Amino acid sequence: MIFLSVIALTAMMNPQEAAKPALTCSVLGIAATDGGPAVDYKGVRYALCCAMCQATFQKDPMAAINSDKAKGKTIGTFMFDPVSGARITDALSKSWEDYKGVRYLFLSGDEKNTFDATPDKYIAIPAKEALFCPVEKEKLSGYAAAGSYRDYNGVRYYFCCSNCPTDFEKKPADYAKVAADYVMAPKAIIPAAEKKAEAAFEPTTFTCKHCGRQITLNSASDANETCSACGCGKKNSDCKG
Repeated sequence: MIFLSVIALTAMMNPQEAAKPALTCSVLGIAATDGGPAVDYKGVRYALCCAMCQATFQKDPMAAINSDKAKGKTIGTFMFDPVSGARITDALSKSWEDYKGVRYLFLSGDEKNTFDATPDKYIAIPAKEALFCPVEKEKLSGYAAAGSYRDYNGVRYYFCCSNCPTDFEKKPADYAKVAADYVMAPKAIIPAAEKKAEAAFEPTTFTCKHCGRQITLNSASDANETCSACGCGKKNSDCKG
């Protein structure tokens, strides 16, 4: 009995050493399928139990999130470290915490300590977002394609990598103008739909007909993003010579 109590106490002191509890499908209130259907919304990946629940969630995300069956349960995982804003996965996380229905992952114990001091500050999400990197002028296919984010004037701007926020913070107003056409209310994204399109794409490299530099398209989303070679404003696929 004493031995079991020590184990329980250790897990409470260091939650990273305790197994993460299973997530709950917010639509039916039962255990979500591990690695199964999911919907990404406002930077959170909501785990579900089946394709029917996935469709229901996508149709009205807020109804599913606020349903009675979701109360008191953890129904999704935030896809970014809420303190640094950097993209994160289970493999990269050093610590985690379930808070108000969402599982938050942290790149270090310091980030978790900062979060714990004022958690509501870090879970606040603006009403508008832009899945478009204003620094590199690249459209992002979804939250999973973003490397980080920053909030500015009521908008969450997602970036293609973790380096772009540094440039953004130097002149946010200017970069906000670059992304103005991409600012909109969050939309539910089904990850599986993205993967299917990516799987059917064959990588290719060609010379940009506008600037002569090499462009490599590694995915379907790359083909639809704004050309980053010369900044001509056209899709990468339109720059083929």
